[in-house]
Order: sequence, then structure tokens, then C-alpha cells
Amino acid sequence: MRKKGIMDEGQMKNKLNFGCGTDIKKDHWNIDIVKLSGVDQVLNLNKTPYPFKNEQFIEIYADNVLEHLERFIPIMEEMHRILKKGGKLIIKVPHYLSHDAWAHPQHKRAFAVDTFDFFVKGTKRYSIDGRCFNVHFSSIKRKIIFEKGLNPLNFINYILEPLFNLFPEYYERSWLSSFPCSSIYIEITK
Repeated sequence: MRKKGIMDEGQMKNKLNFGCGTDIKKDHWNIDIVKLSGVDQVLNLNKTPYPFKNEQFIEIYADNVLEHLERFIPIMEEMHRILKKGGKLIIKVPHYLSHDAWAHPQHKRAFAVDTFDFFVKGTKRYSIDGRCFNVHFSSIKRKIIFEKGLNPLNFINYILEPLFNLFPEYYERSWLSSFPCSSIYIEITK
């Protein structure tokens, strides 16, 4: 007899689409707080622990969901727990300079380029305050993303994005931040 809420290995995929909304990924286990078409499991993402085994997933994909949740640190701890060693946590969140970070009435927080460094060994932020958390990832890649598309006012963003990604911390702490980016893309390895 299996524990209530925990799926059998054969039922679940080894990639998790965390807070999927309508972005259903066929090769992922799609979870969301709302039962939408294609959602495999309805789950209150604010309530931890999640009903998954330790090191169950090789990838966790969280696209524009962490900013909606109440308890960021316990959620990072849970994602670390359910991610396999060597697995990837892929995150997209609004940058604090973005208008969209604060315009949405359900957003609880926004993020800086180095927010996730607190959880990654070898980073400056981890060496200062990483001991405060029970999350210890091994590496991080990050990229600030600028809004693009057909709006003629955004043409400069095609030039600014690769340039500012050469020195993202300087971008945030200088006059260059007067060119607001929209989001941050993060890949963290356990």
C-alpha cells in the first residue's frame, strides 16, 4: 500500500513542470494549484513538504511561478530535496527592475541577478550567507532577459541583452539599470 498522495514510480515522469498553468509539457509531470486541462496533479505549492520522494526528478522547470508563492526559502528547500544529484532546476522569474514584477497583483516578490547565489556553493553570496539555508546546489548559470518582439521601442534590447549579460551585477548597480530588463533565466545544478 502506498502512502497517500505519493505516486508510484511507473505513474510519474522524471521531470517536473512546477506551477505549469497552461504550459503543459508532455515529457514532464505537470503540477499546478488549479486544475486546468493537462495538469497531472493539483497541489498547493505554498504548502510543504510536497508529496514526492527525495531525489525523484532529474529536472524541475519553474517558469514564472516562484514570484506568486508565499514562502520562497522552504520552497527552495523542497525543490532541492526532490531534485536528483546532478539534476537541473530551471527557473524564470521577473527581475526587480521590470514593470511586470510589480504590476501583477498576485506577485509576492521579485528577484535580483544574484538572489539564487545564496543557495549555490562557490558563489560570493553563498560564502557570506549560504550557511543560513539548508539548500546547497553545486553550480549556477544565469541570464538577464530583455523584452523583445515587434514593438519598435524594443529594438535596442536585442543589443543590450548580450552586452549586459557580460556583467549583470554591474548592470544592476549602475546607471545602466535605467534600461530595465524583464526577467531572469536561471539554471541551477544540484
